[in-house]
Amino acid sequence: MTDKIKKIHPMPALAVLVLLVVITLLILKLDLKNTEFEPFKNSNILSIISSLFVIAIFMERSIEALLTPVRAPDRQTLFSKIQFQNS
Repeated sequence: MTDKIKKIHPMPALAVLVLLVVITLLILKLDLKNTEFEPFKNSNILSIISSLFVIAIFMERSIEALLTPVRAPDRQTLFSKIQFQNS
């Protein structure tokens, strides 16, 4: 099996590193020590958790909808190689 190894480009890792540095500098520059949060009661915890759960479900479905077409060509090639080896 002589598959080409894909080269990993350092640009995405570098972009994440730059983003983290920028966020850190913004946090240090902005004085966030006096940030006050709205108090909540124990009865509101269920509504907060349920809303976060709904957001997580929508995010998971949207990521799956975006990644399925991206992975489809490689998946089809891999599937055909497996079928060829099994026959």
